[in-house]
Amino acid sequence: MAKKRILFVDDEPNILVGLRRMLRSLRKEIDMEFAESGKEALQVMSKASFDVVVSDMRMPGMDGAELLTEVRRLYPDTIRIILSGYAAAEAIMRTETIVHQFLHKPCEPQNIKDTLLRSCQLHMPTLS
Repeated sequence: MAKKRILFVDDEPNILVGLRRMLRSLRKEIDMEFAESGKEALQVMSKASFDVVVSDMRMPGMDGAELLTEVRRLYPDTIRIILSGYAAAEAIMRTETIVHQFLHKPCEPQNIKDTLLRSCQLHMPTLS
């Protein structure tokens, strides 16, 4: 079976470095790419397909809800996850029809790993 591909999006480079480090043990099962903005994420996705996109909610320019709305429109088979410390009720409500899962920062590393692995197991793209 081919490795699953996950794109992580966060405007804080240190968060992306931490995720890369934390998830290193999964590198035999998943390929990971990282983007520092919604715009960059969409550019990366235009060149390669991803099974899962994990985005922060609060980012300058295009926030996580806007990004994942675009991902849903352009790549409807991609699983969409928010990983964010920003948990205002209105922000969560903006994502309830867009995302498959909302994880709160800080999040236990094992919870993130389990969520990603479960998402990869469930991901079954539709046939064109």
